[in-house]
Amino acid sequence: MNWSTRVMSWSTRLARAGILAITLAFLATCGESGGSRSGKPPPPPPPPPPAGFDFLEAGFDGALLHTGLDVPVKMALAPDGRLFFNELRMGNVRVIDATGQLLPTPFATLAVLQGAEQGLLGIALDPGFSTNGYVYVVPCSPSPDRMRVVRYTDVGNFGTAETTIIDNLPVGVINNAGDIQFALDGTMFLSIGDYDIPALAQTDGEMAGRVHRFNTDGTIPIDNPDPTSSEWVRGLRNSFDLAVHPTTGYLFGSENGPTSDDEINVMIGGRNHEWPSLPPGFPGSQIGLRVIRWSPVIVPTGIAWHDGTSFGPEYADNLFVAGYDDNDVRRLVLIGWAPSDINIELPFAQFEDRGIDNKPLDIVVAPDGSLYVSTFTGIWRIWKI
Repeated sequence: MNWSTRVMSWSTRLARAGILAITLAFLATCGESGGSRSGKPPPPPPPPPPAGFDFLEAGFDGALLHTGLDVPVKMALAPDGRLFFNELRMGNVRVIDATGQLLPTPFATLAVLQGAEQGLLGIALDPGFSTNGYVYVVPCSPSPDRMRVVRYTDVGNFGTAETTIIDNLPVGVINNAGDIQFALDGTMFLSIGDYDIPALAQTDGEMAGRVHRFNTDGTIPIDNPDPTSSEWVRGLRNSFDLAVHPTTGYLFGSENGPTSDDEINVMIGGRNHEWPSLPPGFPGSQIGLRVIRWSPVIVPTGIAWHDGTSFGPEYADNLFVAGYDDNDVRRLVLIGWAPSDINIELPFAQFEDRGIDNKPLDIVVAPDGSLYVSTFTGIWRIWKI
């Protein structure tokens, strides 16, 4: 399912959860000795969710940090507390400083294509950002039309020394993916969608429908599955976001299906994730691993691992998933070797339905454990009370 289309609802599940909680509280009260006849008052109702939310997990608070933004599609947090983000249509890289103030002048502005799912896509900060100031972005660039990986050097909140690291990547009107994340070893993962030509995801020699792995200078790591190719995994339609597990180093991706089969995948080098179908006789041992499949779709967008900082140990190895269709954030409690086995899927937050404005696009975890969630017009912060 394209993240820019179709809206469904998860509110029924949330409503049922609320009714169940009220019913259980009532039964517990009635079950006490004497019930309400004993003079003991019933428990107070749960507090209402914060402004802008239809639901937020108990024990948390949230607020809109900034609004009036132009599709802040991807974000990246710096060690010094600054939040970098891309404005999709305008091609701006913007900065919110460590005090929460949006700096008026963009860090950088790039000319970008204006198709349905084009613009300024991914952003990532170099693992050595504190010393080298490197910021990487993925624009859909014109003249000629293609995707690139571009690097800037941060000098006083301005991008300097613009350098194209990787050029002439394929681009389409939709399904471009375009996320960029760093592995624990310092190499760089880049997702490229099938740009609405599904067969490319299984065609040898193509870059579309894959996640690639590069060195930070754009060369190919010698320990890739094929040391002559940047391909890490193939058989993908549109992996909107990538997340590296902070201790195991395994790569996870949110995959947008067409009208069914949205997924979270574990992307192990050399595997094939089956889109649109596997070649005849393909060995089962080389099929990519799937954490979860949603059908009907939820259109998963941003994903982020949490290590439990400030939230509590029960949130360690939780994968937070933003869902476009339902304006929601859910958490997957995961266990196992990757970890890749779902223990439980839980609702965490749901934004008020304001049309497209509150559709979540990206989610990142701050050093203090709080979450930043971007929507089409704003950036929200959620924290533990």
